[in-house]
Amino acid sequence: MSWWRTLGDGARKGLIATGKLMLIIVPVYTGMAVLKYAGILTVIADWCRPAMKYFGLPGDAALALVLGNFLNLYSAIGVMASLTMTRAQVTILSLILLISHSQILESSVFFQMKTKYGILGAIRLVTALLVGYALHFVIR
Repeated sequence: MSWWRTLGDGARKGLIATGKLMLIIVPVYTGMAVLKYAGILTVIADWCRPAMKYFGLPGDAALALVLGNFLNLYSAIGVMASLTMTRAQVTILSLILLISHSQILESSVFFQMKTKYGILGAIRLVTALLVGYALHFVIR
């Protein structure tokens, strides 16, 4: 296989992967913009703000946590892109999502492995929240 063919195959596969990611991120970003301009995001943020303050995050970051845990990380990235957050807040939210993401999908994998998927999911979620809480005090 020639160098040019390898480069072309890699570029083609990279563009296909980018297209697949955009099919997730762009609609979520657009949905977040609609929620923001309709005023619904403000209501959700106000409702979640008391819980999110323990992590040093704005209330609307709760949507990224919910989507990241129930859908996938790419939908959480779409939400994060539409929010105005500091570098510290992005770091905290990213670390929480890194530890605990795609709970439904991974619980089904744990189920197939004949493990205690409920306990493993709870451990991941609690660990993520504890790490996010601790990191808030380290980098604030």
